[in-house]
Amino acid sequence: MLVLIGSLHASESGPELIVPAFETVVQAHGELLKKAGLAILPRVNSDERERLVRGYPPYVRTNSNGVDLNRNFAAGWETIDYSYGLITSDPDRMTYRGPWPASEPETIDAP
Repeated sequence: MLVLIGSLHASESGPELIVPAFETVVQAHGELLKKAGLAILPRVNSDERERLVRGYPPYVRTNSNGVDLNRNFAAGWETIDYSYGLITSDPDRMTYRGPWPASEPETIDAP
C-alpha cells in the first residue's frame, strides 16, 4: 500500500502538491498499481484548513478539538515533547497531543 498524505496541520502546504505527486507515480510506476493499493489523502485536517483559507487564524496546527494530529498517533504518544518551547501534555498549547493515543477521528486506526 502506498499512502500519499498532503498535510496533517491545516497551515502546511501539501494538499495542492498531492495531484502532481499522484500523476508522477502513475506515469513513472503505473505497473506498481497492479501489485499495491494507493491511498491519497490531500488533507487530514479539513475543517481547520477551511478556517485558514477564509483568513482566520493566520496559523493553525491543531484540529477543531485543539489536538496536534502529528502528536496524537499511538507511536510515541506517551513521550512528552517540549518542542517549540511548548509542552505536548498541555491542552492549552498548539502542540497538545490529546487526552489519549488516537483520540481524534483523524488518527483512529481503521478496523
